Amino acid sequence: MVLTIDVGNTNIVLGLYEEKNLALCARLQTDARKTSDEYAVVFADILSFNGFSAVQITGAIISTVVPQLKNALSAAVEKILKKPPLIVSHKLDLGLEIKTDFPEKLGADLICAAVAAKAKYSMPCVIFDLGTATTVTAMDGAGAVLGGAIIPGVNTSLNALINATSQLPTVFLDENPVEIIGASTVESMRTGIMCGTAAMIDGMAAAYSAELGGADGLNVNTVNVLITGGIARLFTPYCKHKIILDENLVLDGMLCLYNRQLTIDN
Repeated sequence: MVLTIDVGNTNIVLGLYEEKNLALCARLQTDARKTSDEYAVVFADILSFNGFSAVQITGAIISTVVPQLKNALSAAVEKILKKPPLIVSHKLDLGLEIKTDFPEKLGADLICAAVAAKAKYSMPCVIFDLGTATTVTAMDGAGAVLGGAIIPGVNTSLNALINATSQLPTVFLDENPVEIIGASTVESMRTGIMCGTAAMIDGMAAAYSAELGGADGLNVNTVNVLITGGIARLFTPYCKHKIILDENLVLDGMLCLYNRQLTIDN
């Protein structure tokens, strides 16, 4: 089994793969103050609670956009597995060309999502990742990463709105349907963030599809549009563009990279 640890600014997502099957997916809050011992205890407890043990795990891989946590998490994994984890970076043999101006600055999570997208879907494609920031990644017909966009995340925008205004209440996102015209302050805020985000996704998807389709001499309908992230499923019902929901895209990419490195090492 392979342990994948995706470290975001808000959450850490643990995945445990049995061959290609995701046997466990768990979330915990990212806390840069925690020590390696504390994270080791948390990881071991999550595994044990779900009926798994360290002896079943052959290796681990970490993707992090929080650099100050890399050493603590690496040490935590090594305490549990008695071997160091693989760390995602542009220096690995990715099987992926990165055509951005500064490949070394491409986020590890975006690298993993692109690796998985290339392995699972036809190219070109556009990837939306909804996290603390909403990122858009464009991949050309050959599966190379061209670049993208960074947009304030859904909860980041919502919290900024609440904190910057004196009369707007706290609003939580959930799967309850919203009407496009909100009949109360709360419903107006919910439709604003839900339908507004979906409209942004539709608009960016159409623009990117036209750019990628035109660049490769393809019809825009041949461009796959993917969406991932813990809250991605909340927005797909409001999108008019054809969107493929793949919630575990980053974890799948981490598994691809781990297996690729294993093959190279052997």
